[in-house]
Amino acid sequence: MVTNPASPNNNNARACFQCGGLEHFKNNCPQLAPNNNQATRGRAFTIGASDARQDPNVISNTFLLNNHFASILFDVGAERSFMSLDFEPLVKWKPTKLDSPYTVKANTIMRDCTLTFDDHSLNIDLIPFKLGSFNLVVGMDWLSRNQAKVICAEKLIRIPLQSGETLII
Repeated sequence: MVTNPASPNNNNARACFQCGGLEHFKNNCPQLAPNNNQATRGRAFTIGASDARQDPNVISNTFLLNNHFASILFDVGAERSFMSLDFEPLVKWKPTKLDSPYTVKANTIMRDCTLTFDDHSLNIDLIPFKLGSFNLVVGMDWLSRNQAKVICAEKLIRIPLQSGETLII
């Protein structure tokens, strides 16, 4: 039998590690809810390119961004897409201000960069950020906007194109 650890009958239960409330978990805590004066919270982790190539749970490869080869990590756990600060000068794109800065201290975004896979070019918005050995991290913002289907078992990403074709990464 599975029991709810947040049940009122469980005296040791603490569902929310922020406020101790039993009716929610920390990720939904009202104390952490952003207001108009608070920056959006993001999360980041790094994995090296050599580790990523060996990891069966990671999809990465090299593709063109604004006609420059970029080492790219596709991360369904990343809320946004990021560009390495070291790679930013190659792109020669004018950054614009974000509506609200991320807590990772990013406050600019490079809008409408061109990500090229074989003969197909798709726009991507990238937040310049200090990354490990990758030039780009492609996150859920881009994957969702392009209706990408991630097939984890095959380490593939399928993107339907307007032509009716399917781009396979």
